[in-house]
Amino acid sequence: MDMLAFAGVRPFSAHRVRTARAANSRLVAMSGLALLILLPVPYVSALGLDSLWRVHYFSGLLLVPLLGVKLGGTGWRAVRYYLGDRGFRADGPPHPMPRITAPILVLSTVVLFLSGVEMLLGADRFGSWSTIHNGAAIVFTGALGLHLLAHLWDTPREVAADLVPSRATAPAKVSGARRRTAVTVIAFVAGISLATAAMPVSHWQTSRPPGEHRHLG
Repeated sequence: MDMLAFAGVRPFSAHRVRTARAANSRLVAMSGLALLILLPVPYVSALGLDSLWRVHYFSGLLLVPLLGVKLGGTGWRAVRYYLGDRGFRADGPPHPMPRITAPILVLSTVVLFLSGVEMLLGADRFGSWSTIHNGAAIVFTGALGLHLLAHLWDTPREVAADLVPSRATAPAKVSGARRRTAVTVIAFVAGISLATAAMPVSHWQTSRPPGEHRHLG
């Protein structure tokens, strides 16, 4: 139990109620849950890139707008907190574990997706970009696992409070639920549009030499 509390896993750790800036927390939770649902696709497709490279790239690009919403919401909260915003200060800082893992997770996310886009655009898939992509994927996975420990308990409750308020167990109703849902849906649609534009029909109809993507993560 002490180890779970140290990792920030609720209900074993102290729960910090967000009231003054709960709308930001709800948006971050909703976009984060959407990402968590979609993440298995690029992971599974990475296991068979010789035949599933199109799915891997498409699913990766699909996540970019949602990542933008998630990182934007988290970044805004951090900036306002450290600038002394009274609302965010009143809600208190996050647990030490996500505060430690968040910078690592953000940096590895940026490197992971930028290297993936670079390879999609035609960079050497056997050279340095492949090594960078694989290394970023390993760091990202580890940081994500630790980060999730501190949020997996509260995130479904916060999302349910927006999507199904009549059945939610969250203590307070926060205005703007429809806007937050709309932002998340728009980001998902934008991701599909981005992936479709970057992966034209010709990419799906042609195949690459066997083993070309074997070194991708």
